[in-house]
Formats: sequence, structure tokens, C-alpha cells
Amino acid sequence: MTIKSKLTNVTLIEDEAWNDFEQFFAEKTIRKNEVLWKAGDTCRHLIYISKGLIRVYNTKDDKEVTHSFILKKVFSMMITVLYPNNPVAVIMKP
Repeated sequence: MTIKSKLTNVTLIEDEAWNDFEQFFAEKTIRKNEVLWKAGDTCRHLIYISKGLIRVYNTKDDKEVTHSFILKKVFSMMITVLYPNNPVAVIMKP
């Protein structure tokens, strides 16, 4: 199933809007403990988790502090995707 078909199961999206929106997606396989984004990276993509989950955290005083988990079958993005020159402030990895 494609990203577009997953989105159209949830909402109506016109072809012109999809053409603008599609640039934010790229299929990528992430292995366990591989970092998807690290603090300081510039995030330019939305994500769809098809399997597994993503942990969102940062470090404070050399300890990892978990903010949230992103579960499978969910679209997600860092708010910084709307502000392309602002870096991500957290670490994301499966």
C-alpha cells in the first residue's frame, strides 16, 4: 500500500495537493537503534511508521530523557519541518 493510498483512507486529497505534499516523503528502512534524526539535524520529512515504533528523546546530564513514542501506522513530523532552517532538538530512533 502506498503512502498516498494510506492518506486517502483517512482524508480526501486532491492530485495537485498531493504533488506538493509528496516531496516530504521518502521510503527508508530504519534498523533498531539506528538514529533517524539526532539533535541538531534539519528535518525536512514527514514520517509514516509501518512497523515497530520510534522513541523520541534527548539527553540531559548524560541521561536519556524520553519525550514520547511514535507507534506504527501513524503519520508524524517534527514541527521543524515547517521551519526548514531550525534544527531538531531531540533524538529519534527505533
